[in-house]
Order: sequence, then structure tokens, then C-alpha cells
Amino acid sequence: MIQFFLRSQEEKHNSDDFIFDLSCTLAIACDAPPDENTNKILAALKGSLFLSSKVPRLLDRVQGTSALNDQDSQPRLIQWLIKIFMRYLRHLPSSYADLPYDQLKRALDQSNMTEKMSYRKS
Repeated sequence: MIQFFLRSQEEKHNSDDFIFDLSCTLAIACDAPPDENTNKILAALKGSLFLSSKVPRLLDRVQGTSALNDQDSQPRLIQWLIKIFMRYLRHLPSSYADLPYDQLKRALDQSNMTEKMSYRKS
């Protein structure tokens, strides 16, 4: 079923909340011990719309916008994506070019700046 969502082009599967929830689910799956199901999920990520389009678009939108309004959402998303990317690369080490590193770095930098600004206000 997750393979369907990773490749789905349906509009309802492109919402920020859906991509956020799917990222959470994948991060939880990445915590599971390696087995056939985990390997199938990781293999399904290769060439998926999730990695090639959905995640980069969401990361671009969360920078300086109100996407993922909850203050803790952006850092959690970044943590989950890092976990997913690390596990994905361990499973498919030659697939490093599939991942949206630039968008992740910009979102992480933005998150760090926002965090620093909120500490200054306190």
C-alpha cells in the first residue's frame, strides 16, 4: 500500500499534511529491523514521485511560509527525512543522486534561523 502512495499522482496525495504524515510513517518504518517488508519499502522509494517531486516541493514551500503551521512540524519533518535518506542510502548506496539535498539543506538552515529568532524573543 505504501508503494501506491509513493507513486500516486492524485491531488489528495500531494497535500502538505499527507506528505508530512507519509514521511512520519516512512521514518517509523526505517526504525524497524531490516526485513523483507522494509526492503520493499526502501526499494519502492527509488524513482518515486515522493522523492523526486513531493518532498522537494514541500521543502521549498516550508521555507518562509505558513506550510506546516505547527512550530515543531518543520524540525520533525527534517529529522524524519534525514532518517529516511540515511536508511535509503544504506539500502541503495548508488542512489545518492535521487535525494533532494539542496532543498533539505535550505529547509534545515531556515529552521535553524527561525529557532534562533524565537530564542532571542524569549
